Amino acid sequence: MVIFGAVFTGCQKDATVEGQPVELQKEQKAEYLQKSEQLAKELQDALGPRLMEAMQAGGPPNAIKVCQMVAEELTEKTSQNYPNIRISRTALRFRNPDNKPDELAYQVLKAWETQLESNLPLEPHLNFTENQVIIHRPIITSGLCLMCHGTQETINDQTREILNQLYPEDLATGFKNGDLRGAFRIEFER
Repeated sequence: MVIFGAVFTGCQKDATVEGQPVELQKEQKAEYLQKSEQLAKELQDALGPRLMEAMQAGGPPNAIKVCQMVAEELTEKTSQNYPNIRISRTALRFRNPDNKPDELAYQVLKAWETQLESNLPLEPHLNFTENQVIIHRPIITSGLCLMCHGTQETINDQTREILNQLYPEDLATGFKNGDLRGAFRIEFER
């Protein structure tokens, strides 16, 4: 249901140790990026089948209810499997207020929107400090996502009614195929 890039775009130096920038070696960056891809895929693989089962059992309204009940739980459970790593999802147009982006995520997501407007590929974004590495991996809207995140034309009345009941302040609709839906955020303590 989501597609995300696998190549590093750059990193920012945002910490110093005794006046010297904290730097990651090329190999370290590659390791963090590879691990972040694995973790994002693990979360996607845990959530995707649950949503597909729910969709087959009762269509988009059922999938929305299942997503509301299990998405955060599966995200947290995936994080708990790895000490010193936190996995979350974020978006500019979020459905769950808990997924509202912090300042870093906001900047990354806005930059990706600009890249999409210029038909540039989206790639993971790596940011690090002395104690932490944060990687954002893009989530791109695909056809199936549009049943719950699409426009007025792609979301049926019953689905819209369920969304209004469960998420009265929902911002996560109006997407088209290929739009930036949000990001997986993987935080590594180091």
